[in-house]
Amino acid sequence: MGSNIFNKWILTIAFTISILTVNAQNTTNGSPPLTAQQQSMLTIAALTAVGDQKKQAEWMVRIAKIEVDTAYLSQYKAFIEEHTRAAIATEPGVLALYALFEKEHPSRVMVLEVYASREAYQAHIKMPHFLKYKNGTLNMVKSLELIDVNPIAFGAKPDFLENEKE
Repeated sequence: MGSNIFNKWILTIAFTISILTVNAQNTTNGSPPLTAQQQSMLTIAALTAVGDQKKQAEWMVRIAKIEVDTAYLSQYKAFIEEHTRAAIATEPGVLALYALFEKEHPSRVMVLEVYASREAYQAHIKMPHFLKYKNGTLNMVKSLELIDVNPIAFGAKPDFLENEKE
C-alpha cells in the first residue's frame, strides 16, 4: 500500500512539473499560460499515455444527465461554468469536468466527470463551490440521472482546449 501512495505522489509531482514547465515556456515565448482546463486535459492525457490501468481503475468516472427548466438556461449555464472553473482550479482530485448541452435540445445537459478516486468525489461534493452550484440550481433542474461508467479510452490533442482569444 505504501508504494502505491508513493507512486501517486511521484506521478502528481511529475504532472505538476510538466505543467509548470509548459507554463514557463509559454511565458518565455509570449504565449499565455495553460488554463485550468488545459492542465486537466494534460493530466488525463498523461495518465492515459502512461497506460497505468491500475490508476484508471481507481478513477471515478460519471456521466450526469440533467434536464434544465428552459426558463433558467442562462442562469444554469452561469452556475455550472463557475462551478467547473473552481473545481478544476482548486481540487487536485477533480481530473476533468466537461459540461455539454444538446444542440437540438439545449435544456438537456450532460456532464462528464472524472475524479482521481471515490474519495476525491466525496471531498468534491462537500466543497463550497459545489454546494453553491447544487443549492443555487435546485429549482432549475427538472431531472438528474447519475450514471457511473468505466473508461475505455480517453484521448485528446495537447492543444485541444487552446485559449479561444488567440
